[in-house]
Amino acid sequence: MLACTVHGIWFIFLCVCQRASYTNIALGISGLPAELSIRIMNDCGSLQDVWSLIQASPHVLRCYAANREHITQPHINRLRDICGSRIPASAFLAAQLRHIRGNLSPHCDIGDLEAAIRPALEQYQPNKDNRTWPANLPLLSALTEAVAATDLMASRYALKVWEKELRRRVRVSRCRVLHGLPPYPLGQEPRPLELSIAERYRFNDAFFRYEAFCQAFFRDGSFLFKHDEEFRRRFFTSQKRISRFYPAVYYILFQHRDIMQNVFEVPDKSFESTSSMDYPHSQQWSWAETRHYLHYVTSQGLDLLISLQQMTRKRRQHVILETFRQAQQSDQFVTFIMEDGYRAFEPFRGGRGWTPWVERGRGSAQPWGVDGSYSYALYYWDKQRQMRE
Repeated sequence: MLACTVHGIWFIFLCVCQRASYTNIALGISGLPAELSIRIMNDCGSLQDVWSLIQASPHVLRCYAANREHITQPHINRLRDICGSRIPASAFLAAQLRHIRGNLSPHCDIGDLEAAIRPALEQYQPNKDNRTWPANLPLLSALTEAVAATDLMASRYALKVWEKELRRRVRVSRCRVLHGLPPYPLGQEPRPLELSIAERYRFNDAFFRYEAFCQAFFRDGSFLFKHDEEFRRRFFTSQKRISRFYPAVYYILFQHRDIMQNVFEVPDKSFESTSSMDYPHSQQWSWAETRHYLHYVTSQGLDLLISLQQMTRKRRQHVILETFRQAQQSDQFVTFIMEDGYRAFEPFRGGRGWTPWVERGRGSAQPWGVDGSYSYALYYWDKQRQMRE
């Protein structure tokens, strides 16, 4: 009977919660038994919801403090399933910056935003482990969101590269059979992709650093810490990290390019702009405008790309055109991430003004596409995987 009563209260409470603010929900929880309050926190959609309830109610805070591990452990387990026992320092930086910016008004002054995130950048050490994160609910909440977004992109990139490698192996096998050889050399047989712990770490770390870089140096069409090379250098502390960073950036940029091309391949005649501006369709954009748009959206981080991928075609078209307008009005200059035609990948040379994407101080940059560092993700794999062009 008690179980049925609790279940009934819980069902009614959920229905009310769908239409209530966190403050009103917290006031409602305050009169409930601790057991039911804990159940509510366990069933929250995200740790951000738990954090909002805690901030709104001393009763919820007491229940959480007494049962912290019980409430957070499932989320910690999921993080460790993705990242293993070692979570990259770049993940904590990306999570911190996302959390800080999420608590500020999107219209706050650039100076205020820089002041808010400066301590996180000053304390960032690429090789230092963070051991306090399981007890830090705001950081844990931001970390779960950042890891979910990053692992999604990193996994897709790894799978795309692996599928290309499998196609290469099939072509090679046909030539070998024609010459009377076994189809595949030892260890080169086609098989589903299973990333090792080290490989998954490298892929995720590169995309965490991409996300942190966007959060640190871009806000819509404006630059943060303009001309501050010291903060930028913290993202380029070793050649290996550089060699993995730029392919991740290319992957995001090319995803945006593919979305743009797919949306406008067949014009949607049902689309009606809600803006007073007369937007050109993408076929009418100049090459410079297209590159400007792609640089702009690439600088906005993972959330924009993921949201575009989840939109309906009509909504996606509207957002792309609105974003195109914002990009042309921004102070971000085209920095030539790629050459015309996307064939030669000479990274980030030229551009007017400050070009934050450019890794400086190491002489001539290598062409990231020529040696397969983007197409085959050469700097991500274990040696025994034998990725080659």
